[in-house]
Amino acid sequence: MASKPADYVTGTDGTSSIIVDHRTSHSLPSSAIQSILKPFGNIILKAGKPLPAGSPQLKPYHSSSRKVHIEETRILDTYIYVFTNTADSTSKSPALLDAKEPVKRKLYYFAGGGFRGAPTDQHWSLCAELSTQLPQYSINLVSYPLAPNSPAHHAIPQLEKLYDEMIVQAQAEGSRVTLMGDSAGGNIVIVLGIYGATRWLASGAEGVYPLQNVFAICPAADLRHEHADILAKETKDPVLSKKIIQGVANGWKGDWELADPRVSPALADLSVFKRAGIKVDGMTAGYDCLGPEGVAFREQLAKEGVRGEWLDWERQMHCFILMFQYKFSEPAAAKDWMLGVLRRNAEMS
Repeated sequence: MASKPADYVTGTDGTSSIIVDHRTSHSLPSSAIQSILKPFGNIILKAGKPLPAGSPQLKPYHSSSRKVHIEETRILDTYIYVFTNTADSTSKSPALLDAKEPVKRKLYYFAGGGFRGAPTDQHWSLCAELSTQLPQYSINLVSYPLAPNSPAHHAIPQLEKLYDEMIVQAQAEGSRVTLMGDSAGGNIVIVLGIYGATRWLASGAEGVYPLQNVFAICPAADLRHEHADILAKETKDPVLSKKIIQGVANGWKGDWELADPRVSPALADLSVFKRAGIKVDGMTAGYDCLGPEGVAFREQLAKEGVRGEWLDWERQMHCFILMFQYKFSEPAAAKDWMLGVLRRNAEMS
């Protein structure tokens, strides 16, 4: 697979803080699916029936090929779906057989969907894959409040309470936490990471903060969507356009301004991640209208000296990793890259 060597982006303190793996391969199947999707972008992203206010109860998508058990539970007033690997040792992959003894790690996944759509089968499948491949982690899919009945000014306060309780539980269990999300979910995990880091630093607490890292896949980092390169990306993006992402942003912000850091986390003080010892990992794609903002966010993290590992794949579409289950080479490779990052994070103290 053609790829460029990793590019080390240097932070302001003179250390290498963000490692960027730039890749350029663009297989024929990948090109074909982008061409097929292009005429149907508006249909694919058409909003369905609005979900009720608050955390919607979900019906798990269960693939017979995934040997996982999904249990519905709640933290405060938010539904959480816990994935458990039920495969016995004879069916485990070599990666699992070689894995170290599991450690206490909790990964909370926030699925994308334009801040208004429930997780798709692709999200359930990705969480199932994480569960089967990462015995070091407990995988939890979060059903967070969605627009239009729960826009940001309603949803974020509920999610801040959820986050506080997750941290309390982690402290009681002696576990570490990873927040992961794609697209809109990537926005939310960044917002919550900043919220948690800021509160931790203000408290003057000592020791290791339970939130170890945030992982943002093709995040919507700046909902103002003013980046000059968005229109250029629009000609290549098979599903998103500037009009679409602006509509999504306006539907989510509610009573808040788009420049509010609780809506556009790229405008927040990102130095809190470094000061709280939180790693920020992520992924961007070259044929993604949100890509320029994701790259700008990553570069700002580097300026602040925040540690992280990022995959930047040219000529790939928004959240291309979610197509790994269809055996496309680039999504499968991106999924394996992500697993590698999470395994390395689990080896850290």
